[in-house]
Parts: sequence; structure tokens; C-alpha cells
Amino acid sequence: MPSGWTAWESGTTNGSTLKFSVFWKRATSSESNPIVSHTSGSYIDAVIVAYRGCVTSGDPADVNGATVSTSASTTLNYSTAGFNTSVNGDMVVEIGSPQINTTSSSYNGSPTPIERVDGPTAANYHQLIVADFTLTAAGNTGARKSTLAASAINCGKLIALKPVPRLAMRIPD
Repeated sequence: MPSGWTAWESGTTNGSTLKFSVFWKRATSSESNPIVSHTSGSYIDAVIVAYRGCVTSGDPADVNGATVSTSASTTLNYSTAGFNTSVNGDMVVEIGSPQINTTSSSYNGSPTPIERVDGPTAANYHQLIVADFTLTAAGNTGARKSTLAASAINCGKLIALKPVPRLAMRIPD
């Protein structure tokens, strides 16, 4: 990755053909078009998703869940048990990659995640899936998964992003 990117997941390998990595970077007004590259393999699928309203310093993750690797299945697990957030209003992001071109047809859990990325739709390429939801009150996310249209080796990850703290304001009597 170009300078300034930090790994949340530096490369879980599921079998011999799927390597799953997740990086983050705080964007600035002088942000350029980053070049995404890799050192081995035949091709790479990548997506950059921007979230605003996160804390403005330090690691924006309240919780960075473990990566879940699954052998061929129609279930893409982002977190098998969920995790506990510590901040009200965390944006919980589900990130996944099935090894084949398949779509995610449904998501579990409440609130229901909003799908942001489900592509590419070209044959012979791995799929990239990103969905998110706001966890209004700090607490457990619950197990999170989505159903794939076809069975595939896959990796998934759940990350909770901390919101900018809201200032309490007292109006005098």
C-alpha cells in the first residue's frame, strides 16, 4: 500500500488462492488517487470506502474484530459471536470477500446493514462486499453474517468505527 495506510488485517490466507487484507487511512483535503498493488498472485480486487464523522485522531476503530475464514459455504461470517462496543453511535462495518463471483443476497441481525459494495460482477474475479449499520447504544453487535448466492471460500471482518464525540450543551435557566 502507499505511504500512510495502516493494516487492520494484513493478510489472512484462506486456502491457497484467497488473501484478505483491510487497511485504513485518514483522508485529508490534499488526498490523491492511491495506487493499490500487491506482490504476488494473478490479480487483485480492491475497493476504497470513505466514512466521515469518525474521530479525528488515533485509530478510528472502537473494536477491530478478528477475521473469520470459512471453507466453501453460502454463509459469509463477519463475526461468529459479535463483539462489545464501548461507544454509543459506532458505525459497524461488515467487510467480506468470497473467492468467486457471487453476490450477498441477505444479511442477518438488527439493525439490518445497508449494503455499500457488492462487486465486481465480472466472471472469474473475487467479490468484495461492504455493508454497515449504526449501533445506537454501546453493546454487543451479535453474530453477523450474510448469505451468498453461491458457495465459496470466503473471509469476513467486523469493525466498529468511533464517532466524533458530541458536545453536551447546557442552556442556562
